[in-house]
Amino acid sequence: MLRIGYVLPPYIGHLNPALALANCLREMGHQVVFVSTMDAEARIREARFPFVLLGAQAFPAGKWIEFSRQLGKLHGLRAADFTVRWLARFTRAILEDLPEVLDREMFEGCLVDQVAYGASSVCTSRRLSSVAVCHTLPLHFEPALPIHSSNRRFSNHSWTRFLNRVEQRLILLSGRRVFGPIAAFRRAQGLPTLTYHAMYHGEETEAQVCQLPAFLDFPRTERFRLVHTGPWITPQNPEDDYDFPWERLNGDPLVYASMGTLQNGVARVFKTLAEGCAGLPVQLVLSLGGNELPDLEHLPGAPIVVKYAPQRRLLRRASMAITHAGMNTALECATAGIPMVALPVTNDQPGVASRLAYHGLAVVIPVQQLTAGKLRAAVQQVLSDELMKLRLQRCAEQLANIKGPAQAAAACLSALGLRSALPEPGSGMRRAVLKPRLETRLNAG
Repeated sequence: MLRIGYVLPPYIGHLNPALALANCLREMGHQVVFVSTMDAEARIREARFPFVLLGAQAFPAGKWIEFSRQLGKLHGLRAADFTVRWLARFTRAILEDLPEVLDREMFEGCLVDQVAYGASSVCTSRRLSSVAVCHTLPLHFEPALPIHSSNRRFSNHSWTRFLNRVEQRLILLSGRRVFGPIAAFRRAQGLPTLTYHAMYHGEETEAQVCQLPAFLDFPRTERFRLVHTGPWITPQNPEDDYDFPWERLNGDPLVYASMGTLQNGVARVFKTLAEGCAGLPVQLVLSLGGNELPDLEHLPGAPIVVKYAPQRRLLRRASMAITHAGMNTALECATAGIPMVALPVTNDQPGVASRLAYHGLAVVIPVQQLTAGKLRAAVQQVLSDELMKLRLQRCAEQLANIKGPAQAAAACLSALGLRSALPEPGSGMRRAVLKPRLETRLNAG
């Protein structure tokens, strides 16, 4: 049995797949201890996992929720800048608190969230093997890949590759508030300087494991020990039990709309969704993702509006979905075989939406360009596009054969030195050459 630390921020979109992965590791006989801020504690303890507090002063109870509500009202560059400042604060908390946590808890390996910047450097300073886990879109830079926050599609054209390089450098410049403290920590610890690969822990960790299946990503040429698996979805989820007025469903084609649990605080977007679907032969369900937005009681078309929705159960009945293109929602729609209209807001959502469009699984409208007319045309296009429906059906069939959490758990254990945990060939996981270095490091220590 390994005692494994799991360092992550308390975003709902990160906690849900993390708990699916941790459950699988627990079933394999290993102990997983979550290390996060106070607002993650209730959800983690509800799932019966040990919890260690991180950043008690920087993130007292309710602070992360407060930040989430502020971010939910922003989009575009303002949202991106707010996110960077937020993550810089989280990075400082990691660099200040995590060393003492690792010294005390005596983990035998660590999983670090892709945006838990600095965590892999702290692990290296303690001679501890770590694996980066990408709950959202992998942030890895490649010349042909647009950055995660770009709406541009994949292209290998020389001009596009130049634009990608420029945007990558701008991302690094904007992230200096995050990476500056990491560089100072490394100098103080006598660790070598990192290149831009530090953005995704590429020079520090044994592997980077993501829940995005390879067949839904852009074509990649640089692997960086990146392991694609499949969606990290649990068979049972507390959200499946949310109350919902099922008796109000009238039998018309169901359109399920959700802007997620983070960038979902703009009432104008929900009003535009209702206006765009009003008059169409569909029934719209709007999930507010926990928000309490005013003036949504009398929307055009009388949609069903709920604070929270049993999303996976509704997707099984839906004809299509309108989504912010968050990774988890996009994968759940693909698993259900549901075509999408994607309305990316910020952060990695444009990158997810671009991949959906590249594979012909969604029509994309950046939320800044959203109008009722554009949405109505997109909904009509998706509902009538038989080829898109066929692609989603094939996608759902592929995903049904992928055991994402088990594959991710096996890849993590392999990177930490347990090669025997890898699934059998043909299970769907992209195999990678992973060097089991845990034993070597322990012997060296």
